[in-house]
Amino acid sequence: MPRPPETVEFVIGTLLGMFIVLGIASVPSAPDASGGSDPEPAPESYGPYQSLANGKLWTRAEPRTDAEIVGEIDPDEPIYAACWTYGETVSSVMRTSSEWLKVASPEGGYASAAFVTYDGRDVPQC
Repeated sequence: MPRPPETVEFVIGTLLGMFIVLGIASVPSAPDASGGSDPEPAPESYGPYQSLANGKLWTRAEPRTDAEIVGEIDPDEPIYAACWTYGETVSSVMRTSSEWLKVASPEGGYASAAFVTYDGRDVPQC
């Protein structure tokens, strides 16, 4: 003999409630006031990229070579970028670029894309 629908709904509701309380299941968040669901947070950094410099890669306070040096990146150290912007055009043995990466590190600063394996994709413009 089949169970009445009310009993099945009660049992399912009780089990779901127990799973939520125990952390086994979750309830989806309600949509925001605009009618859509909450957007995913943007990542804080992109990478890792690698330095193409022969030695340490200097990061600068502004995206130009005459700006104050604010940090150094070792050749084997991964580089993470927060965003990119246009600045002074710089040439390396590998390429010429006017794009500079804002380095996502405590020192921060800008590194010329001419000296980084950055390919211009995924990183937002500052």
